[in-house]
Amino acid sequence: EFNELVLEFPNSVVACDLTVFDYYKRGKSYDDNLKDLALNYPALASKCRKLTIFQNANVSLAYTLFYHNIIRYFTHFEKHKMPFVFTLYPGGGFVLENDRVNEQLSRICKSHYFRGVIVNQPYVFNYLCEKDICDENKITLVSGAPINIENYRVEHIDESKFDNPELDILFMANKYMIQGFDKGFDLFQLIAKQLIIQMPKTKFHVIGNFSEGD
Repeated sequence: EFNELVLEFPNSVVACDLTVFDYYKRGKSYDDNLKDLALNYPALASKCRKLTIFQNANVSLAYTLFYHNIIRYFTHFEKHKMPFVFTLYPGGGFVLENDRVNEQLSRICKSHYFRGVIVNQPYVFNYLCEKDICDENKITLVSGAPINIENYRVEHIDESKFDNPELDILFMANKYMIQGFDKGFDLFQLIAKQLIIQMPKTKFHVIGNFSEGD
């Protein structure tokens, strides 16, 4: 996702605050991880900078991912009069039917410097409208998840694989609420119940912090 952004906006910088770096560093330093990133995404790696408290105060637009990031930097954007956009994916601190979260989002979306919010689930779009959190004309729905399609291209497709009665279906997400509703786990369950009747050999796999009880 960020690779596409830096290609689209050449005069851009990706500011890394390293708050969760220890979780993802794989025993490597920041510089070593940056070298690894450069192997597949040279344009992105060249734009990455360690964030300092006053870095990039004079920019035409700031962009963040997830609720917890916009919460962390909202006062900074306001203080330095920085126009901003953010993406509100499920999870990342965004909890449905939470008064505190709704109040925070409403305050952010009413900011003079707020330019828009991007959502990737229709229910999030409807939620922001129904709760009067954000004006509809400032919400952009881009369904699905950003992926690099080049990673999935194959030169030859073995069509015989589609005749195989055995099918493996994977659901992968973190659980943040009952039934995993914000990630569509309830729909996954409904589909599984119907599909297993038609294709008894289907196998379902779940990756994430769900349990056998789920």
